[in-house]
Amino acid sequence: MSRQNEIDKFIKEAVKYYKKNNRLPIYTFLQNYKIPEFEQKKYSDLRQSFNDYISHFSNNPNMNCYWTEIQPKFLQFDTDEERDSKDVKLYINLKPEAQNKGIKLIFDYIANNKMRSHSKIADRLRSDGIVLRMPSMADAEKVINYINTNPYLSWNARPTNPFLNRAGVVGVAFDDYISYNCTVSDFLSDYIFHHFDTASYEGFVKYMEEKYRKVFFDKTELNEFVSSRGFIDDRDRISEIFGYDATEFTLNNYKSVIQTIIINLKSNNYKDVFTVINSSRLKQDNNVQHGQTEIIQQVDKTELVSSFVKYNLRKTGVMFDSIKALYSLLNNDYHGITRDRNYRQLFIDNIKPQDIINITGGNINGYVQEIASRQTQLIDEMIVTEDDLNLFLFGCKATYNKYGYDQLKQAIPEFINGNIQPMTNDEYNSRDMIKSMYKIPSQIKKYCIKCFDYLMKDRQVEYGVPVEDQIMQALMDAYSLGGQTR
Repeated sequence: MSRQNEIDKFIKEAVKYYKKNNRLPIYTFLQNYKIPEFEQKKYSDLRQSFNDYISHFSNNPNMNCYWTEIQPKFLQFDTDEERDSKDVKLYINLKPEAQNKGIKLIFDYIANNKMRSHSKIADRLRSDGIVLRMPSMADAEKVINYINTNPYLSWNARPTNPFLNRAGVVGVAFDDYISYNCTVSDFLSDYIFHHFDTASYEGFVKYMEEKYRKVFFDKTELNEFVSSRGFIDDRDRISEIFGYDATEFTLNNYKSVIQTIIINLKSNNYKDVFTVINSSRLKQDNNVQHGQTEIIQQVDKTELVSSFVKYNLRKTGVMFDSIKALYSLLNNDYHGITRDRNYRQLFIDNIKPQDIINITGGNINGYVQEIASRQTQLIDEMIVTEDDLNLFLFGCKATYNKYGYDQLKQAIPEFINGNIQPMTNDEYNSRDMIKSMYKIPSQIKKYCIKCFDYLMKDRQVEYGVPVEDQIMQALMDAYSLGGQTR
């Protein structure tokens, strides 16, 4: 079956689903493409393998493997801190039993060949669960060739969703600062709702071409488009990253992504996607060459510095890096500013030593500490799922099994105070997983308290009984551990 026929079948199946359920979760369909329902349930949480990857790459100087709050549902694989937004985006859909070995093969290849890449894997089984961002098209081609010629990877790969172009078993797209698959989902949902009885591959191609023309050429739907909820959400998110009104940038980003969607709908040559990326890079270079002073003037310096510190705190989990970076700026040294999200260039263009003195009031340490204290308040909004709770309880159970009731009871106050070290690791490395997820004591403290709250939510609190005794009873009941009780 051709990829275009797959798209037609996908659209018609989506229509049938809507008729039966009166809802249309296109994005979920794309994520679960070619993944059996029983596997979706069985492999709904893959975080227990994250620690194995972190350990595997811990001594590889060419690959940084880490978890960050910025994208809590993914594990990051970066070869350096500098990320180009105009990357080739590659997707691999591996069978669950091949995930561990396959992921190591792919990122070992990238690291050992010293390729630049900013990539990630999802915390559950998804058809887009392995995403590679490659700044170099030549390196992207090498990775594509490696995956397709490696017997283990090619044999255990499933098809990516049909709205991606395909290079063998590898999906290819471009999206910059917005999500390609989310954008496909939004447009496809709108198309189906308005063409319910006639929805087809051919009709969707026509819909996308007309949308492109009406928004970017005739501009008859431009105002409606930039007023849509999806556009506003992306614009506001990107504006927060850049520190200025990113309406024009977001519109150009959508233009490139819609071009990519149309190419992927009509062409079976994945290299056609590269033409969109080259065009986008050329436009960016021309803007730099000719100077876009209207954007530079729009930068809010105070917001830019604050945004950088917030981002760096979330990325590193420590204040020292941000404090050191701001002190370095007093000497016109910008190397401490990450290139992520174009921060370094924005600082070079806009921030001078006197600006740092003015913004921080001459107290860099106090300035960073104040932002950090506000950051930790955000942890109050943390939602602990049953999977998060189980990770914690697995660690408690391992501690009980190894050291007994009394030592686990003694550890509970430590957990509440943000020290997870008294927890022993189980076969899933639960303790190390928690430490990789929540990197500073205040975050661990909130996490543990949330877990205990979750554990106690259906139990009657007994006043006068020490809290650790009540928690221990709840833990005993949760796993039917037996043994000593109060």
